[in-house]
Amino acid sequence: MSKTKLTRRILTGLVLLVGASGAVTVANEVNNVAVNVNKKDVKASVYEKDGHYYVKLTTAKNVTNVVARVTTEDRKEYVVKKEAIKAGEVVEYEIDINAAVPTRKLPHTAVKRETVKSVVTLGDHTFNAVVSYDVEVADSQEQAAKPVDKNTENKTTLDQLAEKREVTSEQKAKEEAEAKKAAEEKAVVDAKLKQEAEAKAKAEKEAEAKKTAETKAAADAKVKQEADAKAVADAKLKQEAEAKAAEAKKAAELKAKQEAEAKAKEVEAKKAKQQTPATPTAGSREEQIRRAFLDKVAKLRSINGLPALSENAALNSSSKFRSSDVTTRAIDGNIHGPNGTIQYETNAARAAGYANYILANIAITSDSGTPEQVAQQLFDILFKEIGNVVPAYPYGHRNTLLDETARDVGAGVTIKNGQVYLVQHQSSNGVFNGTTAKAGKYLDGSTKVYLNGK
Repeated sequence: MSKTKLTRRILTGLVLLVGASGAVTVANEVNNVAVNVNKKDVKASVYEKDGHYYVKLTTAKNVTNVVARVTTEDRKEYVVKKEAIKAGEVVEYEIDINAAVPTRKLPHTAVKRETVKSVVTLGDHTFNAVVSYDVEVADSQEQAAKPVDKNTENKTTLDQLAEKREVTSEQKAKEEAEAKKAAEEKAVVDAKLKQEAEAKAKAEKEAEAKKTAETKAAADAKVKQEADAKAVADAKLKQEAEAKAAEAKKAAELKAKQEAEAKAKEVEAKKAKQQTPATPTAGSREEQIRRAFLDKVAKLRSINGLPALSENAALNSSSKFRSSDVTTRAIDGNIHGPNGTIQYETNAARAAGYANYILANIAITSDSGTPEQVAQQLFDILFKEIGNVVPAYPYGHRNTLLDETARDVGAGVTIKNGQVYLVQHQSSNGVFNGTTAKAGKYLDGSTKVYLNGK
C-alpha cells in the first residue's frame, strides 16, 4: 500500500496527473472512515486522521487507467491517476487542502470504463469523489448500468461541479482529440514494435528449426551412409565366406570321393588278389552250364561271320571270381562298378593278370532244367536284352556278344540259393557302343533285333 500527497487546483478542466507537493503520510491506523463506496469493482473512501485528509482506493478485480477526482465545497479538485491496480491492492493518497499547484488535463479514453461517485462531509469540508477506471469484462457486451443510490441523488456530484468550470468546450474537445491522437499513435507504434518483435522471433525460430532439421538430416544421412556401407561390406564378407565355404565343401567332397574310390579300388584289388585262379571243375553243374554257354557264343559268332574267341585262363579266373561276388551285391545299374562303370570287372581282370581292355556281361536265372536249358536261358537274357539293369546301354549285352574286335573270352558260373549267376569277360579293341543295336543273326538265323525280350 502506498500514499502520496494530493494538491488542489482551481477547476479549469479534467485532471490527468497529480502533482506531489508534500511528503507521503502513512496512516498506520485508519479512523473516522467517512465514506466507503462499494459500487461496481472499485471502492473509494475519504477519511480524516490527525487533522489530515486521505483518499483510499481498493478493487476486487484487476483494473487499469484509474482516475479519481475529489472536489471540495470551495471547488478545489484533487485528482488521482493510477495506471493499474491489482485485485486486493490498497492505494492511499493524502489530500493537501492548502496546496494550489495546477495539473494537466485528463483526456477521454476510448475504452470500456466504469465510474463510482460519492459525496461526503467531514467537519467543515464537503468532498465529491468520482473514480473512473478500465476493467476487463467476461464478454463483449457492457454490463447494464446499476441504479443510482437514492441517498446520493440529491447531493452535489463532481460532474455537476465540472459544469461550472471556466473551460470552453472547444478547449476540452481539443485536449481530448490530442490525447486520443497520442494514444492512437502510441498504439500504432506499440503494434508495429510488437509485430516486428513477433516477426523477428518467428524468423529466429524458423531459422533455428531449419538449422536443427538440416543438422538432423545431415546426421541421418551420415548414419544411413555408414549403415549402407556396413551392409555392403557385410554382404561382401558373407559372399566371400559362402564362396570360401562352398569351395572348401566342394574340395572336401571331392577328396572324400577320391578317397572312397581309392579305398574301393584297394578293396576290390585286395579281394581279386585273394582269389585263387583255377580252371573250372570238370563235370560240375556250374562247369556244364559254363561250357554250354560258351558253345552258344561260338555258334553265334560263326553264324554272323565273326572271329572265333579263345578261352583265356586269366579271364576264366576273373569272371569266376566276379560270378561269386555278384551274389553279394545289389542287382542295379552299379552291378559292374560304381556310377555305372565296369570297375569291378577290370579290377578282377587285372588281379588275375589280364591287362588288356575288356567288356563284360552278367546274366542271372533260376537253376531249373538241364545245364543246356539253363545256358540257353542265360544266352537269351543277354542277346535279347531281357531285364537290362543299365538303362544307359539298352543294347550293351547284344553288342558285346557281336563285337568284331574281340579275341579272348572267359566265363564263370556260380550257383547259389537256387539262382545261377554268369559273368562273361571278353577282350575288345574297339569303342564300346551300347546305345545302338549291331546288326546280327540269332542262333536260328533270324535277324530280329530284340529289346527286353521282344
